Amino acid sequence: MNRSSASAAFPGKLFSGIGHPLTDLFAQDAREMETYHVTGIGLVGGEKDTLRWDGDKLSGPEVLKDRCLAFLSSLSQPDILVALNSKFHAHRCRLNFIEDAIRRSFDELLDLYTERFESPEILAKRAEAWNAHGGDRHWTLEDLQSMEIEDNRKRHQGPPYSWDEIEDCLSEKQQPLPCPPPVNQPKCISCLDHMEWIWFCSSSWTWQHLCGRAGWTPICRKCKTWRPCDEMVIS
Repeated sequence: MNRSSASAAFPGKLFSGIGHPLTDLFAQDAREMETYHVTGIGLVGGEKDTLRWDGDKLSGPEVLKDRCLAFLSSLSQPDILVALNSKFHAHRCRLNFIEDAIRRSFDELLDLYTERFESPEILAKRAEAWNAHGGDRHWTLEDLQSMEIEDNRKRHQGPPYSWDEIEDCLSEKQQPLPCPPPVNQPKCISCLDHMEWIWFCSSSWTWQHLCGRAGWTPICRKCKTWRPCDEMVIS
C-alpha cells in the first residue's frame, strides 16, 4: 500500500501527560525479562497489509495505526486498572488488549500471531548454565536466540509443520471422520482464495511417542500454505 508505514512510539506519546492508565500498564514491559511481538496481517481497503507491535512501538500504515490506537484509547479505565493490579497476569492482559486492537484494525483479518522472546541477559545465563553441565555441544547466545525463533515459528505455523506432512495425509486412504469440517473458510494469505479443509493426522511415530495431533486443517494446494490444525485429538 502506498501509505506511510513508519513506526509510532507506543503508547507513551499518545497517553503521556493526560493521566491515562495505559501509560502505567505498558510501562511495565520495560521492567520484564521477556518481550512479546504481535503481528496482524489482513485486508484494508481491499489490499493486504501488516500491523506489528514490538513492545514499545507500532509499525504499519497510518490508517491501521490510527485504528489500533483509537481502540486502545477507548478502553474503560476499570478494565485497565484490573490488569494493573493483576501482577501475575499483567503481561497476558496487555497482550489481550494489543491482540484485540490489532484484530479490530483490519477490514478483514487474515492472520494474527504472537512471538515471545526472552532478554539476551537471561539467554546468556542459560547458555552458561548448560555449558557448565558439560556435553559435546557448546551453547552460545546466538544458538538460543535461533531456538526461540524456531519455537515461535512452530507455535504459529503448526501442527502440521511442513507441506510434506500434509501431502502424507492427502495420500493416505480416507478414514471415517469423527465430525464435519468447520463452516467458515479462511483465506489463503498468499492468493486470498478460500482454503480447503482437510483432516490432518500426524505420523504414527508421534502417536507412539504420545505427541500425536489430529484435527481439521485449512490448506491451499495452489500456494502450499496452511493454518495450524484445530486440534481435536491429542495423544
